[in-house]
Amino acid sequence: WDDSEDDEVLYESEEFKEQTGQLERDAVESIISDDLPVLPLRGVVVYPMMWLPLPIGQERSIRLVEKTLPNNRIIALVTSRDEELEEPLPEQIHRIGTAAQVHRVLKTPDGTMRLLVQGLERIRVLEYTQHEPFLRARIEMLPEHLEEGIEMEALMRAVQQLFRRLVDLEPQMPDELAIMSLNVDDGKQLAYLVASSMRLKTHDAQALLEMDSVREKLLRLIALLKKEVEVLELGRKIQ
Repeated sequence: WDDSEDDEVLYESEEFKEQTGQLERDAVESIISDDLPVLPLRGVVVYPMMWLPLPIGQERSIRLVEKTLPNNRIIALVTSRDEELEEPLPEQIHRIGTAAQVHRVLKTPDGTMRLLVQGLERIRVLEYTQHEPFLRARIEMLPEHLEEGIEMEALMRAVQQLFRRLVDLEPQMPDELAIMSLNVDDGKQLAYLVASSMRLKTHDAQALLEMDSVREKLLRLIALLKKEVEVLELGRKIQ
């Protein structure tokens, strides 16, 4: 993101300062506890293996950051079922989300904050253990089922080709995204990279996260990419 000279840096992780990449799976499992602070999200879904800036302004969310960082940098990110709700109750939040590591916290002059987070692993909320001053829950990790074989290679290639076409048609998407997708050889990472780069509706993004099978994720992405490419191509013809 672009920093403002008026923003105050409250926290930066060593990984952010050193610009290191993805953590190994064993390292991820070792730092995710089974009881995490929960940050409800409005209108956005965070995927494992992805980096994302998050603006937060609700009192409960700000309290979570102030009271848990830097001692606990791992939080559970789960999306609200209704993005109009400012502070949703536990039953108004999806059960499946992503454990994420907070790498940077900025405080803006108006009192709101901006977080830079890195999605680590898919999780399921089992039980809320705290409601005030912020949400906390018992969680379990929910790793995806990663299939192998020729069909998976074909599905990945189809996603990469369709995504390349989407980037060509969408002027706001940098060419680097398509190049990145072509260099990914892991089906899960490809699915989440493409999904996080598209303008998916929240319910579509959440449904993709909840799919256990990477094969099913790729099949769903192919359908979504085909529809988006068709719309953009038709729009270009009309113009």
